[in-house]
Amino acid sequence: MAKKTTRRRRKSRTGASRQQEQQSAIWLGLTVGLAMGLLIAFLIYLRQIDAPSQEKAITATRPLVQKTEKPLEPEELTVPTIEAKYDFYKLLPNQTVDIPT
Repeated sequence: MAKKTTRRRRKSRTGASRQQEQQSAIWLGLTVGLAMGLLIAFLIYLRQIDAPSQEKAITATRPLVQKTEKPLEPEELTVPTIEAKYDFYKLLPNQTVDIPT
């Protein structure tokens, strides 16, 4: 008995490879985005750590200014009164409301 020598052709799986490429592209994009976000956050963190040390350096180089002014008397510390723009402050305490029983 003779064997058949014809070969079956396999169907190509182009759809499966496209899905794999799309999924790998999505994961690559998410990974790159996450890495960039972490890098930016790290740089901001470093800037915040460095800022107080720069302020200390500025205040250390600044000469101290001594005040020679006399202290203010309690009479001078009072806040000047502001005239009321509204007159309901005067009207409300004098008003009475009749509540029916």
